[in-house]
Amino acid sequence: MKTQNVGKTFIHSNGSDCTAIDYILYPENFSDNILHLRRLEITSNISDHYPVCANIKFSFSMKPAQGIESNNGQIVRKIDWHKIDKDLYKQVVSDQLDKCDFTINDPVEIDKAVTNMNTALTRALTAIVPSQKGKKRKPKLKFMTHNIYLAIKAKKNAFCEWKINGRPEIPSNPLL
Repeated sequence: MKTQNVGKTFIHSNGSDCTAIDYILYPENFSDNILHLRRLEITSNISDHYPVCANIKFSFSMKPAQGIESNNGQIVRKIDWHKIDKDLYKQVVSDQLDKCDFTINDPVEIDKAVTNMNTALTRALTAIVPSQKGKKRKPKLKFMTHNIYLAIKAKKNAFCEWKINGRPEIPSNPLL
């Protein structure tokens, strides 16, 4: 484990004793990712300790939980290859690839060819994979009967009339 000295980070309550007791520890092989360690001088800090701040070079990627969103906004789900007719898929892929133009004369056309191939594979999958069925949801419980609706309406009207006809203004009134 490794750290960097950031100066005195603790002031004793008597005001005279100071020491460095607050650190950020990190493994030595991680030291290339630590950009800067410093003690923060925050005027509103009422603690005996100065906060220690680390600037860290960090990047991460998240795996989507449900599916990947394609460039046209549709969510692409994982394909269950056990339920797919693979022979039909091969046929559709070969038909789609036959329609593509793969003549490559310069490096820019390599990008076009790869894009065409990806588009052909995507079209083949959308043609073969069955659409996902939506979950069947239980209907909402309907508890608001007509009698309950009328009772709530009468209560609101009574409150409105009471307020218009002189509701007590004093907060200590028992009617409030």
